[in-house]
Amino acid sequence: MLVARLYLSDDRRAADRVSVGAETTMRVDGTPLSAEVEDISETGCLIRPAAVVSLSVGDRVRIGLPGTGAFDAEVVRVVGNATGCRFVHPLTRDQLAAAFASNVVVAGEWSPEQTPAHLPDSDKLSVRTRLATIVGLSVGLWVAIGAIVYALLR
Repeated sequence: MLVARLYLSDDRRAADRVSVGAETTMRVDGTPLSAEVEDISETGCLIRPAAVVSLSVGDRVRIGLPGTGAFDAEVVRVVGNATGCRFVHPLTRDQLAAAFASNVVVAGEWSPEQTPAHLPDSDKLSVRTRLATIVGLSVGLWVAIGAIVYALLR
C-alpha cells in the first residue's frame, strides 16, 4: 500500500495546534500589550496583538498563558497582525492542558514539584499543633451551638 501526504504550504510546525481564541497579555521589551491567542501547541502559538506593534522574526516576547504562567517565545513568522511564536522551552502536556483553563496568570515557572503535596515537611504544622487546633475549634463550635440553643429556649 502506498501512503502519500500532500502539503499545500510550507508548514513546519512540530506539534498539533489547538484553537483557543482567548485574550492574554504579551510583553514586548517589557511593555505589556493585550493580545489574542488564536491557537496554541506545546511548541508555540499564533498571537494577534491588540495594538499595532513592530515585531520582526527573531524578536523575543513573553506570553502570559492564564492558568499556566508566562513564557518566553521567539517570533518565527509575522504576517500582517498575526505573529507566530515558538516557545523557548516547549510546554509540557500538563501546562498546555492548564493554559486558558483559568483567567489567572501564574508568575514564574510551573512544575508539579511546586504543588502543596510536594512542600517540605518543615512548612507543615506539627501533629500536636494540628490536633490542638481541631479540638479547640470543635469545642468552640459546640459552645456556640449551646449558646444559640440556650438563647432560643429562654
